Amino acid sequence: MEQLTGNIIAMFAIVVLSYLTKRWRLMPHHTNAVLSSLLYNVTAPCLIFISLVSSSGTSLLKEGLIVIGVALGYLTIACLVALWFLRKVPSSDTTAGVVAFTSIFSNTGFMGIPLVYLLFGASGVAIGALYDQAHNLFMFTLGTIMLGQKEGGFLITAARRLKEPPVIALGAGLLILVTGIKIPAPILEPVKMIGETTSALAMFAIGQFIDLNCFRDTARLKKLPVVAALRLVLIPLIVLGLTSLLPFPPLVRGVLGIMVAAPSAVMSAVLAKQYEQDYEFAVMAVVGTTAVSIISLPLVMGLL
Repeated sequence: MEQLTGNIIAMFAIVVLSYLTKRWRLMPHHTNAVLSSLLYNVTAPCLIFISLVSSSGTSLLKEGLIVIGVALGYLTIACLVALWFLRKVPSSDTTAGVVAFTSIFSNTGFMGIPLVYLLFGASGVAIGALYDQAHNLFMFTLGTIMLGQKEGGFLITAARRLKEPPVIALGAGLLILVTGIKIPAPILEPVKMIGETTSALAMFAIGQFIDLNCFRDTARLKKLPVVAALRLVLIPLIVLGLTSLLPFPPLVRGVLGIMVAAPSAVMSAVLAKQYEQDYEFAVMAVVGTTAVSIISLPLVMGLL
């Protein structure tokens, strides 16, 4: 637990440093967009690929299937409840969908996987990547419907995701893991070096999203504790409480703990802006839950 707390504090310190560089105008505009693309298209896929290639055998896939099952169960129930709730909310309310989105979807990519890597190494990342892909599938389909997206469907979005770098890296890594193909060290080493930058870059990217001006709106501020309680306490306790009744391996419990207790997804702000929802509240939720997770994550993990 001390190691987890120390890692979270160190990562949050990078967030603060990043925000200061933004505040002091040491970084160019739209740095967050550049870093997000770098993380999603380059460093995170490298980390996922190298973690699978260097993992210990196909037994890891059994644990991965457990994680996928938990992810599908939790997200299906949570999204259906949220969509039912949103049907009762006036269409003019641009905050309700953001509240639902930020409560359900966690920062699995930019915070979950980097933390899993720091605590559990390559094996943890391999399992976490499977959770992340199931999570992202729901986030970009049912999640975007919460934010007012009307075009496309679940199957169309799922097909599109097959072309994205993290999914390609996951598929390539699984193929090599199953077939036992040996890749020369001169090829693997650069991929490993790039992948290992993911944790620091992810936290730096979060810092570039921070806008403290939005916290001056008291009406929005009153809704933040609801999101923080759901995202960081209630949902993790329900999911982990139910899974504690099953004989899951310690590694699976640890990865699930980080993934379900991570703060609100950074994509909340990106998608809220894209679909003309309450972008300011989305930023508040990401920043606020990330700050509180310094305390909540170690406490939740301590219950495992």
